[in-house]
Amino acid sequence: MRYRLGLIGGVLLAVCGSSFEATAQALDSPSTFPEAIGFFAQEKTIGESGAALLKMFREKITMGEYARGAQNYAKAKAAFDGLIRQLDAEAGDAHAQANSERFQAALRQAAEARIAFTNDVETTLGPNLKGTRVPFDVLFQTVGELLPKLADAWNKIWDARRQAQKDRIAEVRRQLDAVTWRPFNDIEAIQ
Repeated sequence: MRYRLGLIGGVLLAVCGSSFEATAQALDSPSTFPEAIGFFAQEKTIGESGAALLKMFREKITMGEYARGAQNYAKAKAAFDGLIRQLDAEAGDAHAQANSERFQAALRQAAEARIAFTNDVETTLGPNLKGTRVPFDVLFQTVGELLPKLADAWNKIWDARRQAQKDRIAEVRRQLDAVTWRPFNDIEAIQ
């Protein structure tokens, strides 16, 4: 499935000059540990880029819109941080855990929170982005698109963690730390 180059992807393309669309296609179904880490990194970038856009256009939106964006970012960050830390701390059978209602609810919450945040960014900033080189569609626009990707990525990372030797666990933790979202206040506005 081809994903549209979205608001956040457009920012990355404009800022970094790289093909974000190709990355999205490569991460269609994470089948390996590196692809799963890449998927979580992609979600981190989407979230943090949305926060940077809110900061970039802060003077053009209301304080209420800005505060709502910061709150939605915090909810999405918390949901993703929870999933990532659960991977790091999980001592039991993650596949049994992944099938639990509680875990499924947490996974859905992360997908819903990210979708709510990026939809809010698009709604709030859409008028400000008209005529710029930044398009305003986001990759994975619905929970139904995002949720299975999150579940696949979580399972691949867990499989890699479970199979890792003790010396490899530190590397897995480092990579999980690298895809943990930064606090909203630590993100600079896009210049």
